[in-house]
Order: sequence, then C-alpha cells, then structure tokens
Amino acid sequence: MLFKSKASAFKTPASNSLSIITKSKPWLTDDSIPLEIDTPIGMVGPEERRSYYWFAKHALTDNGCIVDAGAFLGASGYCLAAGAAASGRRRFKGGPVVHSYDYFSVVDEYVRQSISEQVRPIGMGESYLDIFKKQTEPFTDMIESHGGDFLEHSWNGNPIDLLFIDISKTAALNAHVCNEFIPSMVPGRSVMIHQDYFHCWHPYIHISAEFLSDELELLDDHIPHQSAAWMLKKPISAEKLQRLAKYDFSAQERIQILDKLIGKSSKEVKPMIECVKLWQHYEDGDLDLAKRQLTRLDALYGINGLVGAKLWARQAREIKALMENKKEEQVEKDAKKIVGPVSPVAQLLVRSASLEISEINSNVSFDKIIANYPSFHRDEKGEPWFLGVSGDTLKVLASFIKPGMRTVETGAGFSSLAFIIKGSQHTAICPDDYLEKNIREWCDKWKINHSRFTYKMAKSQDVVPFMTEDLDFVFIDGEHAFPLPQIDFYYLARRLKVGGHLAIDDTNLWTGAILVQNLRCDKDWVFVSEHGGKTAIFRRLTPFRDHGLGDQPFVIANSLGLPSSFYDSMMRR
Repeated sequence: MLFKSKASAFKTPASNSLSIITKSKPWLTDDSIPLEIDTPIGMVGPEERRSYYWFAKHALTDNGCIVDAGAFLGASGYCLAAGAAASGRRRFKGGPVVHSYDYFSVVDEYVRQSISEQVRPIGMGESYLDIFKKQTEPFTDMIESHGGDFLEHSWNGNPIDLLFIDISKTAALNAHVCNEFIPSMVPGRSVMIHQDYFHCWHPYIHISAEFLSDELELLDDHIPHQSAAWMLKKPISAEKLQRLAKYDFSAQERIQILDKLIGKSSKEVKPMIECVKLWQHYEDGDLDLAKRQLTRLDALYGINGLVGAKLWARQAREIKALMENKKEEQVEKDAKKIVGPVSPVAQLLVRSASLEISEINSNVSFDKIIANYPSFHRDEKGEPWFLGVSGDTLKVLASFIKPGMRTVETGAGFSSLAFIIKGSQHTAICPDDYLEKNIREWCDKWKINHSRFTYKMAKSQDVVPFMTEDLDFVFIDGEHAFPLPQIDFYYLARRLKVGGHLAIDDTNLWTGAILVQNLRCDKDWVFVSEHGGKTAIFRRLTPFRDHGLGDQPFVIANSLGLPSSFYDSMMRR
C-alpha cells in the first residue's frame, strides 16, 4: 500500500471558502498527507510538497486537469498526482489528468551538477526523462510528459483546475503561460501556484499576478521555499490577457503595480517585493531610483546582520554590488564630460586608479612590461612570434581585476599578464605545451609573482564543461574556429557571477563577431566597451539562464520563415 498515514477527516472545501481555509495553511496539520511525498528528489521544499498534494486533493474536480509546468525530476508531479489519486481522480476523459512540461534534458550547469550529485552522472544535452518517469512511477497512468522547448507547446483547451508554474524563467515563458494556459482556468475553482514568487529576479511574475488582482484571489503569498497560490475568482478579459502576452508595460506602470503590491503584501513577503522593486529599477536602468530604493530597503529592514541570511537580503546585496559597478561606469562618463573626448583606455584607467592595491607584484610597471612586449608564442618554425592583445588592451583588462578574484582565460600569452600581475586566482586553458614554461620563465626574469597562476594544457572544449568555480572575469581568446568560441562562452558564462565581466577577443573574426552581436541584443548582458577593434567587454546582469528561441531576438531577426509569434516576442523587447 502506497500511503501509510492516517486517514483524513478533512472535507473538500466549497470553492467560495477556499481562501478562508487556506489562510490557516491546512496542509501543515493534515495528517493524511503521506510521508512518501518527501521521497522524490527535486528542488521544492517540504511545505511546498504538502501544499501541492493538498491543493490537488481538495481543489481538483472531475471536470478539470492539472498542469505541471516546470517538472524537473518529478517531485512536483508526484505530489500533484498523489493528491489527485487520493481524491479518486486518476484520469480525465479517459486520459492523463496531470500534464508535466519540461525540457527533460540538461540545458543548465546547475541542473547537470544537481542530477550528477543526487542521482547519476549526466552530461550536457542528455535526457533525464527516465529519472522523471522512475520517480513518478506509481502514477504512470495519470501523468503525460511533454518534453522540449515550452514555447513550442500549446494547451489542448481542456479546463485547468490546478496550474503549477515553475517555468517562468523569462518574460517570454511567462507570457506563454498567460497566453496558452491561464485562459483555460475556470473562474470560481481553478488554483494557480507560482514556484518562483519568493525571489526578486523575475519581476514580471509579480507584476503579472498583481495586474490580475481583480480576477485572482490570493490564497497564500508564501509557501516556503518560494511558492505563492491564488484562486481565479472571475473571468479575465481578452484585453488583459493580450496585455500580459505582450508585456508592454512602461517603467512607470511596472513600478506603480509593484507599489500597489507592496502595500498589500504580508509582513513576511513585503521585504521581498521591495527587493523586486529594487531589481526592476536596476533593470530599467534608473540607478538613482535603485539607490533610493536600496536605502529604503536597508532603513526599513536592514540587509546585513542577522537579517542578512534571508533570501531577499542576500539578493539585495547582489544588486548593491551591481550598482557599485554601474557607479564606476558613471564616474568614467563624468570624467569624459569634464575633460572632453578621451580614448577608451584613458576612460577605463579612471577605474584602474581606484582599485585595491595588493602586495603581490606592486613593484611591477605595466608601462615597462608593454615596452618590452614578450614573445611567448612560436610560429610553425619554432621562431618567436609577437602575438597577443595590444598594450592598451592589456591595461584595460587589468583595470577590471582585483587581487583574489577568480579569473579564467581560454588561450594564454601576453594577455595572461593582466591577471597574473594583478594577483587574481587565474587559470589559462591552452593546448600549447611550451607556453606555460615561457610565461613563467619570463615572469621570473621580471620578478613577477606567478604563484596564483594555473595553466591547464588542454583544449578548452575538453575542460570548460566541467568547471565548477564561480568566476569574476572570463576572457575568451582560445581557438577561433566555429563553434569553439561559442562552446567556451556557453559553459564559462554559467560560472560567471552576476556583475562579473566577460571579454571576447578577436571579434574581427566571424565566430567572435557573431557572439558579440548576439550578446548586444541579450538583456541579460550589458555592453561595456570595445578596444582595438577586436576586444569586446560585457557585464553579466542576471543569473545565467538558457534562452528559448522566442527569447533570442538576434537569432529571430536573422531567421526566415518563423511563425509570426516569434517575431512578436522579439518586438516585446
């Protein structure tokens, strides 16, 4: 027998009393909820599991389905199916009652690492559908899995009684939920659960839910870890749904909606929504308003001390670090206004002058190094070859580096000195067997401490997929043949911290140029500067996430024959 807990005396609530009942979090005291729901491996917490089971048991009717959007390894699907089974609803119109959506293949490094550590070794691109099916095996007849890009899936039109959303990682994905799934929710009974509600990085989730506040009734705004739940109380107009699908709210509208939400949020959730507002100001590019909001957040609640361990406080500190980087850029712009037009190198050296000074290599002059430009490389005949970035670009790279940072470079040579001299924990990845010896011997000659320098003699594509360190700066200057710069970017970008910098060299080559053009259109990155016509620098704005085709405007703009919805998603930017 699957369930060993006591039988429940809880009665299925009438829809008009659901909001009253859920205020007491009945799933915490319902002793009929089976212990087995904690068994499946996944990224949802204990209370979330109990609530998913409870809602599936008490909110599902004979006339509706459950959508599990963002299924991962099956923990949410198991809980939802178990609750449905406990209510006696294992099928809908002769078919599955639960529809689970996920890539079901590894597209994120954190996913690969999580599965490898908790289940079995798995590589990028490999399927984990077998794990999902194994973990949800008691309910195989109840669950239909839908793999691949969520943006390419459409709903079959059946009524949805319970819409679980853990897939709105981008505005485009959130818009797809609003366009394809929410219209099939039934007023007076359907429940919507957002699993990414209690953190700041996706403001469109909070804005969309509050935009529908007349139609949605809040059931619980914090089910730890990160969930919130609503009931649809009345139909949503086509005009409102269209607005959400376009997500064309102005900056002023977004902040007005968030202010309204802050005013009604619970004491527990309000600091997080204040942090959401902080992040929205930053994303809108208004640093002054972001600074005021950060000051307000700190004054009201504090972001350090004992409260500093809270999720919203940690995220506020991350945003603060991004704002400090942004402030440095503003100093450079202000300097340009005062002294008139100056070279990019001169602008960036304003930042260099304020960097922390370290004991390591404090005696080394970059000007002397550049004047004696070393020839670390060799040509086909083994003769010295003067190859590498310019001296000015070397100074620019060094201006971003502080002692103790973790930095990675694909390729090696003169550029490596920027990281070695500034004292970062630097790793260069290059298959040339002579370069490490040449670099270290030259450093010894010039009394340059290279103890923090690590050289991996290998092809970057064989190393970067398995790196696990969080990085502050990444320099892509390895093999330039397609698709190797793209491979270097894909795996190293996963490791780069929010606020960290990425430099791409040899952008005069097609492989580098395409990478730069794509990043210039990606709102997760901001273009910082270009040097010598061949080195571009970007800063990471958000945690790494894989984009679906519908959220890659550069790719869409250079593609032919796509459905019009793809071009519409591009215009939303």
